[in-house]
Amino acid sequence: MTFRAAEEYCTWLTSKDTSGISYRLPTEEEWYAAAMAGSGGPWPWGSRQPDGNLLNLSDKNEVLLRRHPSLDDGYTYSSPVGSYPCNDWGLCDMAGNVWEYCRSVNSDSAVAARGGSWLSSMDDCRCEARMYPDTVLGF
Repeated sequence: MTFRAAEEYCTWLTSKDTSGISYRLPTEEEWYAAAMAGSGGPWPWGSRQPDGNLLNLSDKNEVLLRRHPSLDDGYTYSSPVGSYPCNDWGLCDMAGNVWEYCRSVNSDSAVAARGGSWLSSMDDCRCEARMYPDTVLGF
């Protein structure tokens, strides 16, 4: 999904919601607070080292990079939403699976993606990690 498509989805969802809620991508600060959920980090579940039961990352199933061949998350590519435990605020997939776009606070800011993906290393799945993707490409 491109950054523009993600923003357009939020606009579409807002137009369909009759409760008056306005949907948008989170800022980086909002995303970080949601991912940490009050934990001591550095991952959404706390300080426990990631394994195949906590997130989807580059492991023995992923055939391109296999950054962590000793781990097994059960998926070759992305996993269904909610396949792993949620954080203390009930938010799932805040680490691994797919990078998540964050909106810029102003037009001069670069668009960041947070959370890591099924191709990521453990370090890229830490709450403080970020990537600055080409927003025309799908992430």
